[in-house]
Amino acid sequence: MLQKNVLFLVLAIFVFGLGWTTAVQAKPENGKVFGNWTVQCSVPPGTAEAQCGVSQTLVINETKARLITVEANQPAKGDLNLAVLLPLGISLQAGVTLAFEDASKLPMNLQRCVAEGCLATVAIKAEQLKKMQSQKEFKVHAELPGIQETAKITVSLKGFGDAIDSLK
Repeated sequence: MLQKNVLFLVLAIFVFGLGWTTAVQAKPENGKVFGNWTVQCSVPPGTAEAQCGVSQTLVINETKARLITVEANQPAKGDLNLAVLLPLGISLQAGVTLAFEDASKLPMNLQRCVAEGCLATVAIKAEQLKKMQSQKEFKVHAELPGIQETAKITVSLKGFGDAIDSLK
């Protein structure tokens, strides 16, 4: 549990520290689950109010080790900020890409790597978000040095729309 809290704090510091904030009107219920997404609220350093996002962590079945964590928040009506914490060892030069069911792709910005992994972020505009909410999944593409194939990690969107709506 401590590792999960530390991981969320790392993501929150990066996401909210980059100027991404979600105004909390009717406070979302911290820990509430929507399909595969969970509402996570924290008070970032230097602020007085809790800020909330939704997250999903994928683990490796055999070892229960974290593969990736995806976190999203909605700072402005219609737009979405998405952050992905990937394992160390990805190719920084090749970058990270989101691939959607409709074959569209969206390059992510690699921010930095820390002990917990490498953080990639992207701002998703309202039009792409609307398409995203109608899909069942998206894939995170990242290359591993020395391997000729791109790792394609599938992220479920089950409950995503309701989870994002709960932040408003």
